[in-house]
Amino acid sequence: MEALPERFGVVALAAGANLEELIGQIARHRPEVVSVGDAQRADELSRRLREKGIAPFPEIHHGAEGMLAVGTHTKADIVVSAAVGVVGLEATYEAVKLGKNGSAFEQRSSGRSRRTGDGRSQESRARTAARG
Repeated sequence: MEALPERFGVVALAAGANLEELIGQIARHRPEVVSVGDAQRADELSRRLREKGIAPFPEIHHGAEGMLAVGTHTKADIVVSAAVGVVGLEATYEAVKLGKNGSAFEQRSSGRSRRTGDGRSQESRARTAARG
């Protein structure tokens, strides 16, 4: 996506606990919606984004509802899912039902991923919904 910014943009991102990485991605891509693992992290993310002066401020969700908000974002044409275990399965399934193009990666505890989708998108540790 970063290699082709004229063709792709990020409209939604999700990250379980890695707020530092997510904040950097928010600053670079300016998504409309983001999601984190739980309410405490959502509050912390909101606070840290305000402290850094990042604007526009994305809509912040958390938990399973947040994953669904990211995976089914109306402006996303492509959904890349690389969540650990089954946490992203429901959101990925709902995205497919909506007709979005997608790739899924099974994130293993070793840090290695195995492609389980069509492979059109690059591997990512964050769940990314992009418009393209």
